[in-house]
Amino acid sequence: MKLQSNPLLMMSKTLTRITLLFIAFLSYPLMAQEYKVFSVLGTSEAVCKPGIETREQLQDFFANDKETVDAILADANWEGDSELLHQAIAAGNFSERFYEKGTTFHWTSSKKKGVPTALPNRIWGGEEAFKGFEANIESGCNVHQIVIPHACCNVSLASVTPVEVPTPVITVKSDNEDVTICSNHGSEVVITDATGTNRTVPLDASGCWVGRVSPGAITAAVVHENECGVAAADVNHQIAAAPAPAVIAPAAAPIVEKSPGLIPFIGAFAGAEDRMKLEPAWDTYYGDSTDVIGVKVGLIKPLSESWSIFTQLGYLDRSGISDRLIFSDDTLFVDVGADRNIGNGFIGGGAGYWNIGDTDFDDVSLFVHGGIGLGSTNLQLFAEGRVFGEELDDIGNNNMVTGGIRYLFK
Repeated sequence: MKLQSNPLLMMSKTLTRITLLFIAFLSYPLMAQEYKVFSVLGTSEAVCKPGIETREQLQDFFANDKETVDAILADANWEGDSELLHQAIAAGNFSERFYEKGTTFHWTSSKKKGVPTALPNRIWGGEEAFKGFEANIESGCNVHQIVIPHACCNVSLASVTPVEVPTPVITVKSDNEDVTICSNHGSEVVITDATGTNRTVPLDASGCWVGRVSPGAITAAVVHENECGVAAADVNHQIAAAPAPAVIAPAAAPIVEKSPGLIPFIGAFAGAEDRMKLEPAWDTYYGDSTDVIGVKVGLIKPLSESWSIFTQLGYLDRSGISDRLIFSDDTLFVDVGADRNIGNGFIGGGAGYWNIGDTDFDDVSLFVHGGIGLGSTNLQLFAEGRVFGEELDDIGNNNMVTGGIRYLFK
């Protein structure tokens, strides 16, 4: 008797097969990624025997067995640059460390029947950590952790880590609206001002931009992009408004002190005079002393705060001339001179012409004088010493000393 097929049963079996195939398909990568344990090093499959211990030995191995190392890297389809690995080992850019139980490797190498081979997906299962050299090679935007065990030189790849693109470090300095923005990475900066307006400005060779930014809160953003990716950063900064320019009042016209003009003065004096006078009976000159009084008027011309010049016209009257001696009873004279101002006083001197209009007794004189003011008034006390021109070789009998007071009209 021929049994008829059950459609539902057949459909159930078909679905079961499809499900099993789908599960097998999903689990295949997991099965492929299963790590095989190795717990012994330095066996007959060692790439080098009896292994290496020193840094120099590692460098000699890479230098002398370059073909072996390159064959391992090629069999592993390593995505790094083999020349970079050789250069790092030759330059000593590697370290030494221990690898604990459970350390995984993308691949390890061995020599089978003398042929260098890469074995994928290995995990160290030894109870004790093994010692090896490690070189971290940056290639193709990844850092490849290459491990070479001391015991066997079995070149291995422990990990592959993407290279991080450096994040820009931005600094902003401002002096009111004058701003300096710098970044250690990137070629331009985007400035967003307080109004939300963006502008992009280039960074110079030193990584900086200098310019003016409107006051308020700003954001400076920099993007750093290279073959390995993109990194961005931004900072906020408050820009202070520049102080309002000071209103500068027009400069006052300099006060020019007018040099004083001519200062008139009038004075009176008294004193004593010693002169050589003629005795007609004997036709001989004798020394004789007389009292004198007089007045004078004049003009002072200031040249500076310290110096001035003056001229004066005076009248002098003598009393006490002996009857037997011949000499003029009075005198008109004119003087010119210069004074040095010292505080509230003065000192100076000059020359004079005496007995104006009297050819019998006219002569010249030299004098010095000095004085001091009386408080804040225009009055000055003065003293004067004078010698005369005809008898300069006998000053003791040829002089006049006076003192007096004068008033300045200023």
